[in-house]
Amino acid sequence: MQNRSRQMQAAFLTVFTIIMMFSCAIAGDEYPGVRPGDNVFTDQLWIKIHSTYAPLQMDMYDNILVTGIESLDAVADIFGVYKIEKAHILTEKDFNNPKADDLDRWYRVLFPEDFDLFKVKDAYDRCMELEYTEFVSRDKLIYIPNDPRYRIQWHLHKCGFEKAWDVSHGDENIIIGIVDSGADMDIHGDDSMIIHEDLIDNLWFNLGEDANGDGVYSDIDDWDGIDNDDNGYADDFYGWDFESNNNWPNDGWRAEDGGGHGTHVAGLASATTDNEIGVSGAGFNCKLMIAACYNNRDPDVMSPNSWRGVQYCASNGAHVINLSWGSLSQRGNIRNTDAIEFAQAEGSIIFAGAGNDDVADFANGREHFFPCATPDVIGVGATTSGDNKADFSNWGDYTDIVAPGVDMWSTWPHNTYLGIQGTSMSSPFACGTGALLLSVTPDLTGPQLQRRMQETAVDIQERNDDYPGIQYRIDADKLLNSTHPDFEISRWEFDEIEGNGDDMPEPGEIFSMPITISNTEGYTDATNVTYSIRTDDIRVRFSNRSGTLGDIRAGDRLEIPDDEAPVFSLSWSHPH
Repeated sequence: MQNRSRQMQAAFLTVFTIIMMFSCAIAGDEYPGVRPGDNVFTDQLWIKIHSTYAPLQMDMYDNILVTGIESLDAVADIFGVYKIEKAHILTEKDFNNPKADDLDRWYRVLFPEDFDLFKVKDAYDRCMELEYTEFVSRDKLIYIPNDPRYRIQWHLHKCGFEKAWDVSHGDENIIIGIVDSGADMDIHGDDSMIIHEDLIDNLWFNLGEDANGDGVYSDIDDWDGIDNDDNGYADDFYGWDFESNNNWPNDGWRAEDGGGHGTHVAGLASATTDNEIGVSGAGFNCKLMIAACYNNRDPDVMSPNSWRGVQYCASNGAHVINLSWGSLSQRGNIRNTDAIEFAQAEGSIIFAGAGNDDVADFANGREHFFPCATPDVIGVGATTSGDNKADFSNWGDYTDIVAPGVDMWSTWPHNTYLGIQGTSMSSPFACGTGALLLSVTPDLTGPQLQRRMQETAVDIQERNDDYPGIQYRIDADKLLNSTHPDFEISRWEFDEIEGNGDDMPEPGEIFSMPITISNTEGYTDATNVTYSIRTDDIRVRFSNRSGTLGDIRAGDRLEIPDDEAPVFSLSWSHPH
């Protein structure tokens, strides 16, 4: 033990010397754009251990946290580190994912906030056993409150959902992950649990925790305290509360004000529709998986556990995941990117709000709004009812699509409803729309889904010339109807074969009818196309009225050759 003490003292001196030499440079030059207390937390860091030293073995010795790795223990001693926790809980199944090893080596380090954050990071940066150290971003909920107005759900009409729902009412097997402040699932003083009337029928139910096997939740029969499906979470019927670490993800955002950011987001994505209650949701019948990641200490900021929420949703089968939060920072967080890449490797498609700072976010800029700016995340900006950029919305290279984001009516706690605005609202609306499309074409990848949403969108760039990126406003009508070909007769004419030569069809004359058929750009390629011509005019007699055209790709046209064109004549037996 004496030898160990000398080693820790030596490490202490080494770290202390480095801090004295570099702390000023780090604070001023190394981390431009990092603002402790604003866009990063002041009392915590992410660390990623090298695989050689993973997993960390932690213990307490004389009220000091020790890992057995001398450099880490020395830093912990200097800065009063009181907790090091794994960033993710992974199951054996999760390790089939090639990104699981990356996630498994991330830890969150907590220390008193009166220490200089840059000095703590610098000390950990010098630990050879660590692959990365990173700041913990303070990702803000990106909403803007608004006085309620009775312009209920104009966004559904604007984006053509009536015709979209003619194609699909959403598939109950398509799951939307809502990583937010939770959903309205009140626990009353008598321990009764009241779930929002317009969400309860669309909540995902984890059949793996259905202890009595009846397919529905029962607090008497199912709540047994056992992790029946071995996913790392006991009795996670509807999701998980990652801040309070329990199985009831009630909306914890601004609870003292009756808050409801997550409740509102969930309803926009997929409130129960056609149930004669409340509002309609884009996903109609698609199910909602709830990951509550509010912050007990700062209600306007997401918990760092939000990334565990992303991993949870992906591991448990979410097809799309919505992130209505984020922050401006100079560079992407590798720890957060690992979580997103894990989710994408699981097949989850991630939507994220573009942010409410009214700033341009270009690839060559100093700061970007993350997670929206993360590769292959579908970034969503906000528009008004007139298809103009909402005055708060960010724009630029990472705004892949835009959606209504003003006066958005949705569910609110205690079985109420409210209209608010923000890219927090645009993103789940777009996410629910994506889930609706997956109900029809479930094998689409993230890039394919994004491309389909862009190709079928209403192009509003001309009216938003000053805001590059505010271009592709979602159109659910065309998006859902694009799942089949859209044929149009783009040209047809009459060619006289036998007659008086005036090119006007008259009784006794024979005409051919050359036709060009188009398949609209943005719709589905057509294969083995056949045609057949019919008429209600009993004077018309066709000698060939049908044929085979072959394949017509979306955006292409095909002309029926003259020698195969339909041929008709007019009968003498009826008046002209």
